[in-house]
Formats: sequence, structure tokens, C-alpha cells
Amino acid sequence: MGNHSRGVIRGFHKHRGEFKFFFVVSGSAKFVVESDQGKHMDTFVLSPKRPSLLVVPPGHFHGWVSLADDTTIVGMSNYTLAESEKDDTRKDPFVYGEEIWKTKPR
Repeated sequence: MGNHSRGVIRGFHKHRGEFKFFFVVSGSAKFVVESDQGKHMDTFVLSPKRPSLLVVPPGHFHGWVSLADDTTIVGMSNYTLAESEKDDTRKDPFVYGEEIWKTKPR
């Protein structure tokens, strides 16, 4: 999957039984993963410059935003697409505000 330009948000959903695995092939992306029923948000920035695999276990709302134009992500799962569509619960990506999707200058 991919986004043609930076700033595009994908998701904020969870799965009851599905594990998700993400790897950024080009560009970069910030992932937001909810834990403790919204009491805590973890953020991860992935890019091919420091290759890593993000594993999101079942029961955690998650989504991502492109930090660069033409970001491409490989998303993998332990479910088929048909199984995944039946296991999906969605939430407004701004339920915790816009700040969770922003990046901070260094």
C-alpha cells in the first residue's frame, strides 16, 4: 500500500484476532498504536534508512501517516483478506486529537 503525498493518514482500526506486520519500502511513515484502551499511544517512525518490522498484535487500534511523498509500505497479516475484513473495528483517526499524527522538528 502507499500514499502519493506526505500527510495522508491511513487507518485507525483494530482487529480482534489478526496480527499486522509493517515494513516501509520507500519514503517514511509514522505509525500510531493505541494501548491500554486509549490511555497510552506509542509512535514509531519507519523508513528503509533504518529497516525494521513493526508488529501490531490483535486488539490495538493502529494507523499511519506518510512523512514523505510516494511512501510505500508492505503490510502483512496472519489472516486472508476476507478474514481480515470480518475482523475489523474502525475509529475516527482524530478521536485523540490531531497532535498524535504530527511530527516534531529536531
